[in-house]
Amino acid sequence: MTMGATLLFPAVTPAALDYLRAARPLGIAGGAVVSGSFQAFDQSYLADALARLGEGFVGVTQLPATVSDEEVLRLHGAGVRALRFNVKRGGSAGLEDVPSLARRVHELAGWHVEFYIDSAELDALHPMLRTLPRFSIDHLGLSRRGFATLLKLAEQGARVKATGFGRLDFDVAQALRDLAARQRLRAGGYVRAGGGGRGRAGRRRPGHGRRLVERAARPDHPRPT
Repeated sequence: MTMGATLLFPAVTPAALDYLRAARPLGIAGGAVVSGSFQAFDQSYLADALARLGEGFVGVTQLPATVSDEEVLRLHGAGVRALRFNVKRGGSAGLEDVPSLARRVHELAGWHVEFYIDSAELDALHPMLRTLPRFSIDHLGLSRRGFATLLKLAEQGARVKATGFGRLDFDVAQALRDLAARQRLRAGGYVRAGGGGRGRAGRRRPGHGRRLVERAARPDHPRPT
């Protein structure tokens, strides 16, 4: 396999009802469904999951730069609230499309953009990121290398997702304290708490059942009725 290659898997309907059965006893009433790299620009998975999960859940999707305004608004009506750029694994639009696409979805539907990216790459992207209407960084930036830039961006208003703890190469508790010290890790924003989940091949990680809590939907962009 070539490094950085995009993996494409056969279509599988998300086990949304299984998730609800596991989540409801924990008091979880909502969360975010994030389109994976292997789903690329196929919206059928996400639309199906959001329809099954119902009110309280929102979607984060990947779109090509050629997406029409009508498609963005259709997805907004289905519950999508953010656009993801998957720099780490592919399957999304490229970084060259970020400025124009980020502004367009924000103006059309109020979406923010999210980056699945190693924080070591953030320094080179810092000037461009500062021009975006709203954005967040997934999984605490993944690596310690570049974490100083992540802290700088957080101080300047970027949101950081507290997720994917099993993928990180640094002390999570200390990283959260560092971010909280910048007074930008806000409970009311689109910060998510997690750390379990599944690996690249879908294997369940230790602690998955205890780490389902997920806070995602911004209060200023509620799900449509």
